[in-house]
Amino acid sequence: MVATQTIETNKKPSKAKKVSVPQPTTKLKRSSFDFTADQKIKVLGDKIPVRPNSRRADIFALFKNGLSVAEFISSARKLRGGGADIQIALDKGYISLS
Repeated sequence: MVATQTIETNKKPSKAKKVSVPQPTTKLKRSSFDFTADQKIKVLGDKIPVRPNSRRADIFALFKNGLSVAEFISSARKLRGGGADIQIALDKGYISLS
């Protein structure tokens, strides 16, 4: 003979405190860059500020004094680079634009 057991629960819903979770922080996404195609590049740094022997180091090696932004982008496209690399170099203080 198998005994069956009935369990009745008279529990009320708990009134646990609600904890507010802060919104996650995200990077701001740039929709456009702050430079134009006819601006000239001036190299400020001596050493390339990225990891040596990387794709980005090859792209940063293309920066030359007096080179226009349009000329740089056309040569950087061959190495899968572009406007983002100019913005990174500006943010790191490696180049300036005039």
